[in-house]
Amino acid sequence: MKRIISIALMLCLCCVMLIGCEEKEPEKASDFNVKDNQKETLLECAYQIPKSWDKMTDTDENTLFYCPENGMLMVYYEELEGSILDDGLAQTYMNNFTDGWDKVKLGELETTNVSGEKAYSQEWSFETEGTPYVSKTVLFDCNNGVMNFTMNTEVSSNISYDDDFNDIVNSIQITLPFYSTLDDIETMTLALQMDGTHDYVSDEKSQMDDGTFMQIYSERSSGSQIVFLANAEGNITLTRVIATDAEALSEAAVVAITGLMIDTSAEGMSDVFMCLVPEALADMDKGLDNAVIKTSGGINYTFTKEDESKYTLEIQRDVSSKEDYAADIIG
Repeated sequence: MKRIISIALMLCLCCVMLIGCEEKEPEKASDFNVKDNQKETLLECAYQIPKSWDKMTDTDENTLFYCPENGMLMVYYEELEGSILDDGLAQTYMNNFTDGWDKVKLGELETTNVSGEKAYSQEWSFETEGTPYVSKTVLFDCNNGVMNFTMNTEVSSNISYDDDFNDIVNSIQITLPFYSTLDDIETMTLALQMDGTHDYVSDEKSQMDDGTFMQIYSERSSGSQIVFLANAEGNITLTRVIATDAEALSEAAVVAITGLMIDTSAEGMSDVFMCLVPEALADMDKGLDNAVIKTSGGINYTFTKEDESKYTLEIQRDVSSKEDYAADIIG
């Protein structure tokens, strides 16, 4: 396992910075709040983090977050030959990952579920600089490797982050790419300009630290925006439509659906179009808690009304379509 030693040293330095507390029964933290969480991505893994947790390290392979009191979450990616689900590989990974710590005690490796797929979890403990910590690690396949979510908490802390960690894991989504690429979107918007249907302009696409891309198209007359996120190969992974009124969102959403080459005859698509009727959008209740989610043809459509001047639609492949998508690619 490459880079395990360097990761261990990094964690050691981070853990030393966590401040000790008097030992007592820990209270359960409840920092996770879908209304204001940070939305994070690492490669093709999207997840949410409490707003009050500070991001300390952010690279194309790992991200570290400090909790308000004596806790630290590490999100770490490593290339892996095979699947973490292969017989014995998860335990071998954990043995290597924890090697070098003082007084390491590994619990039983257990199966769990991440984004609708089988994964592994393991509770363990260790010491560094004489200070004991309790940890929980969740491992799952992602991007031709293993994604590792590890929560470390000082034993003497009066706060338990177990519930927040469970919420974070439950928020994980493995992004599946569409067939359309950023080049396809550029071709479509140029065609719309030529026939006078819409006037979309775009900034240069930007590349993130993890190799993925983002490109934003703005419609000059309505002010609506379509944000396309793409993987390192340029395939669209997430589309976000933003508009200042219901009618503008409806028009921009049709453009986005066209650019993604979505089968509009798929079962359930009529429900999606019913949600796109401007009157239906205007009648939506406000806030994330009142978001409307529709699924058609292995694609999720999430409608949100922030207020009377901001509507959004997120379009993302549903994880349940993973096997069908893979079969289509192979075929």
